[in-house]
Amino acid sequence: MAAADVEELAGADDAPMDQASPEDTRAYLKGLIEALLFVSDHPLTLKELARAARVDKKRTEELLSELRKEHEDRGIRIEEIAGGFVIRSNPRFAGQVRNFLAQRPVRLSRAQLET
Repeated sequence: MAAADVEELAGADDAPMDQASPEDTRAYLKGLIEALLFVSDHPLTLKELARAARVDKKRTEELLSELRKEHEDRGIRIEEIAGGFVIRSNPRFAGQVRNFLAQRPVRLSRAQLET
């Protein structure tokens, strides 16, 4: 997902935040950052997140830090990888996740089935 795609996605359903309370605005921005990380197919840099959320990098960093702390003990975590941030499963549950993924049925193409 290109940076322009991230910006377009973030601006697709702009809610009027000028009348919202600071708590509502903070919750909205945290949700937006979380959603962008969830749908991205590559690590998003702080700059990309800030641009998409239309806030400065310092505020984005604060919000991202809060999100990372909130997700520490959950099933998913926000981690910094390759100069950007991604959502990944918590290593604490790696064994169970691996077992679950191993149970997926193998999908064969029509040609494979005929063979």
